[in-house]
Amino acid sequence: METVGAFIGRPHFGEHTQTSPTAYTNSKSKIKTLTSDNKGITLIALVITIIVMLILVAVTVTIAINGGLFSTAKQAKADTQANIDAEQRLASGRIKVDGKWYDSLEDYTKGKKSENQSDVQGDEPQTSSGDWKLNEDGNSVSSESKNVTLNIGDYVDYKPEPETTTYESTKLGKDYTGSTSNSSNLTTDDLKWRVLGVDTKGCLTLVSDMPDSKNGYIYFEGAKGYNNGVYILNDICEKLYSNTKLGIKARSITIEDIEAGFDEEGKKARDEYKNTSNTQYGKTKTYGSSLNYPVIYKEEKGSGVGTTTVKETGIEGSDPFYKTENELTNKTDNKESDTATSNLTCTQTYYYFISTPENYCKNKEFYNMIFKTNTYYWLASRYVDCTSSYAYFELILVGDTNLNGIDLFSSDADPSGSNHSLRPVVSLGSNIEIQTVTDNSVSTPHKILGLE
Repeated sequence: METVGAFIGRPHFGEHTQTSPTAYTNSKSKIKTLTSDNKGITLIALVITIIVMLILVAVTVTIAINGGLFSTAKQAKADTQANIDAEQRLASGRIKVDGKWYDSLEDYTKGKKSENQSDVQGDEPQTSSGDWKLNEDGNSVSSESKNVTLNIGDYVDYKPEPETTTYESTKLGKDYTGSTSNSSNLTTDDLKWRVLGVDTKGCLTLVSDMPDSKNGYIYFEGAKGYNNGVYILNDICEKLYSNTKLGIKARSITIEDIEAGFDEEGKKARDEYKNTSNTQYGKTKTYGSSLNYPVIYKEEKGSGVGTTTVKETGIEGSDPFYKTENELTNKTDNKESDTATSNLTCTQTYYYFISTPENYCKNKEFYNMIFKTNTYYWLASRYVDCTSSYAYFELILVGDTNLNGIDLFSSDADPSGSNHSLRPVVSLGSNIEIQTVTDNSVSTPHKILGLE
């Protein structure tokens, strides 16, 4: 605030003043009296001026705070930065226009299409990263760089902004899912989003508060269901629930997302699980007959085709393996399954929690989000259950309070099928800014800055 002051001047009387001494004295006395009065009046005016200015400042600040001026300015800054980031990505990376990929904006202006028309660039898809971590109490997550802490289960105002809000039913047909029961197009559901945890890349993960109910059930059946199920579940979620403006990619929830919320009791129960044939989790079993398997299983860690030993490396149960839909086992000349020439050795990755106890999870809200939806939904993860006579190849699901699996194919080549909902997850990297609210709820969620 500028300093307000007043200067009280006194007339200068030189040596050649023409008035008489008496007049001079009287005039001087009169001038002094007037000067004294002016000082008093000016000082009062100064005090009043300062008080008025303080009142105006207080009113202005109050209006700015209540009117959201500061938060609006912060939002505007975030929007500007988000647009700058988007323009930089657009200028320096691949872009997709009318379903066609171009290696750069310049190539697009020249009409030069990319030689790689798949949705994946290079050998691995680009992924976000961040510095989020699950705190020791298991009840909250935090980002040091952002100085933000969120509770597990907090609501966040994430909104999808995909390239299209429709997933064509042709991609859910028998050639892809193994089932003829997926007859309708899928569309983006209006879901609410909650803090799930932190993924292996340090990104904050959000999960839909409930499984997608708008689109009903997704059917998978047989070896194709096992081969393609993980890819298709992720593909549906990516197409319907990503936010392309912010570079946020959606996927399906996986067994790793759930196991990240296990405490020591939950992990111990998993590791000590034995199936009805007394095969323990993590142990192997070799079959000398009934040697059929889905073709993708040969690529999995823990598999042994034509041998009594298993692979020490390979794809994990939540790895889609296929990188584009053209690689899926969807053509008549592609084998859905194969038969080992001699032995088939499998690793027991299946375990079953019936009425999963709450104390298997670190956090009560996490437990409620996963096991209290009263809905059956798929996980984009595969299981293998090694019984005494057959190996069963399954996709994992959560059924109300149960963590289970549904077999789609067995080593005696017997196909089966099932149908359940899907549940999307999004990962927020270090480029995403979050403005927290004090009274978090479904109606007052934390804000993602730059999200319209």
